[in-house]
Amino acid sequence: MSSKEIISHTFPEVLDIITPKRVGDYWFIGDSLRPQFRLFGGQVVAQCLLAAYETVDDHLTAHSMHCYFLRAGNADLPIELEVDPIRNGRSFCTRRVVARQNGEAIFNTSISYHVEEEGMSHSLSMPEVVSPEEAAAINAKRDQNLPKNMLDLFGVERERITERLPEAQEPVAQSWFKVIG
Repeated sequence: MSSKEIISHTFPEVLDIITPKRVGDYWFIGDSLRPQFRLFGGQVVAQCLLAAYETVDDHLTAHSMHCYFLRAGNADLPIELEVDPIRNGRSFCTRRVVARQNGEAIFNTSISYHVEEEGMSHSLSMPEVVSPEEAAAINAKRDQNLPKNMLDLFGVERERITERLPEAQEPVAQSWFKVIG
C-alpha cells in the first residue's frame, strides 16, 4: 500500500481501523494503518480511549486523560489493550489502559470520567469592548504618553479609546495590540 492509498482512506475506514475489537470484558485488540514500521501515537491514544469508553456507563464523559508513550510500537503487530476498571462511582469513574505488543507495554493511560454537569463559574465576565477594527477608527488623536521606542516595538501607535476625564475614577484600560509578523 502506498502513502497515497493511506491518505485516501475514507473516514469510516479510518474509524473502523482505530476502533478496537472486544475480545473479553476488559480486553481489546487494535489494528493499524499500513505500511508503517511504527505505530502512530495518536492512533494508540484513540484506541485506548475507545476501549475504555466501552467499559463505562453511557452517561459518563472523559474529562481528564494522562498519556505515557513507553516504547515504539510495530504497525505489523496487533495491539493488545487491557482496561483496568480502577473505580466505578455514580458520578466519577476511572480507567487505566495499557497497550501491549509481544507482551511488552508500549503505552499507558489513565482516564477519568465524570457525569456532565454545569461547571463552576470562577471569573468575572468580559467587559463590553470595541472590536480591533472599531478601535482603529475611534480616535484619530494619538497617545502622547507612549514613548517612541514602544511605538516601534508594537509597530503602530496605540489609539486612545476615551478622553481623559477630569474627575477621579477607577483606573480602566482597554487596548488592542496586534503583533507584526
